[in-house]
Amino acid sequence: MYYTLPTLGQVLVPVSVYVVAVVVYRLLFHPLRRFPGPWLAAATDYYAEYYDLLKRGQFLFQIQKLHLKYGPVVRVGPDTLHFSEPQAFTDIYTPGSTFVKSGELYAAFNLSQESSLCFKNPHDVRTRRAMLSPLFSRRAVLKLRHVVLGKMDRLVLHLKNYPRGGPVDLHSAFRSLTMEIITGYCFATSYNCLEHPTFRHPFVVVFEQLVNNIWINKYFTTLSSLSMATPIWIAKLIYPGILELLHVKKDIENRIERYLEDESSLQAVEHETIFHHLILPETRDGSIDRSLRPSKESLIDEAFVLLGAGSDTVANGSSTGTFYALNNSAIADRLKEELRQAWPDEDVAPDLTVLEQLPYLTAFIKESLRFSHGVVTPLARVVGPTDAKIGGIVVPAGTTVGMSVTFLHKNPDIFKDPETFSPERWLGPESKELESYLLPFSKGPRMWFGVIIISLAWCELKLDMKLHDITLEEFKDFRELFVPVWGDKRLKVTVGQKA
Repeated sequence: MYYTLPTLGQVLVPVSVYVVAVVVYRLLFHPLRRFPGPWLAAATDYYAEYYDLLKRGQFLFQIQKLHLKYGPVVRVGPDTLHFSEPQAFTDIYTPGSTFVKSGELYAAFNLSQESSLCFKNPHDVRTRRAMLSPLFSRRAVLKLRHVVLGKMDRLVLHLKNYPRGGPVDLHSAFRSLTMEIITGYCFATSYNCLEHPTFRHPFVVVFEQLVNNIWINKYFTTLSSLSMATPIWIAKLIYPGILELLHVKKDIENRIERYLEDESSLQAVEHETIFHHLILPETRDGSIDRSLRPSKESLIDEAFVLLGAGSDTVANGSSTGTFYALNNSAIADRLKEELRQAWPDEDVAPDLTVLEQLPYLTAFIKESLRFSHGVVTPLARVVGPTDAKIGGIVVPAGTTVGMSVTFLHKNPDIFKDPETFSPERWLGPESKELESYLLPFSKGPRMWFGVIIISLAWCELKLDMKLHDITLEEFKDFRELFVPVWGDKRLKVTVGQKA
């Protein structure tokens, strides 16, 4: 018996019929058919992919245009709605929600589903955060402030000794600082990022590259997984920088294996770390419950989640605050005067509790966080197990919903003249109400608020910095790559000694 291969027409006809049937269903019969939005977005996921990949992180800005055209709720994908009103944000992300995370977005991080970032079930997220929260409590931050101060000393010394005349890539400097703080604070180790002569340590660079590739990972998940499984000698030929990432990963793996094999080895660690809380999890009565201990793979993934979350958002906040302070002499002068009065001896380590109480500094930091946003991509949640009311609108179960925090931070009904950097808005009687709309770290605790205070305060007092070759319009533009990523015009400054 002989078999013949199907002709091209025999293949294309059924495929075409199937595609047409899917498009017709999505446009005319889908449960979301009554929600407004462009028909291309309703018909195909390629609408979002076009703006994510080909337009290089511009989907958020396209969503903003869609809301101006269609109103407070827009269908931005076949199964996806995006909202723009504050009440919708609360309805989607409020603690205790039954909505689960959408696997498609979080697959972009190439992590297991057993980390605080990628857990789908809200209960699992709350359990893991409860295990980690003691390390990021106010008491713990104050107890380990010497770790922060030590790193800050290294940054200031490096900036003071930077070759005169050459601009400093301050964004990379802040990223190096926050990477060193998070590794020192959470793991009691250092990868010497601050020692690199131009603050472009390979570990810092490779983490930047991971962020830049996030949408490639999302849409080509299999290729991303294969790249991580590629033998080292091949990876070295393709991208030498990956070796630094693999080196850090191996170091963290070795630490975890040592702690798992011998719990007493945790006692020899310089100070409390995340592994104390994850490997020896405590119950409410203070007893150890090893049944709550995460797997080895989960421990590794959690470490990398903290590396990314603890370094990127804080570096962005620091860069944003510094730019606007240096761009507006009135802001800088008022900030410095308040700091000088509260911190008369610059050679003595500052008291964090004193700095936290400075009204203008606190207002300045809040405005920096509002402008830097934190995570800007809408964090996708799946409605369920039943239909739900979001922003006063009934949404069918199974629908993916989300809202970018930028729609809160730049909402003119909440923040008057939202495009103006104005710390003064946080000094009035309405500041308490505004505080509820400041969510640079989603609904989670602002664990590194004090870190930003110290880093900015220290640099402002000890160094004379001036912006180098960057304007306000150039600095405002960013790409949406889960977090905001600014373009080729990085924040650079010239540094001089104080007179």
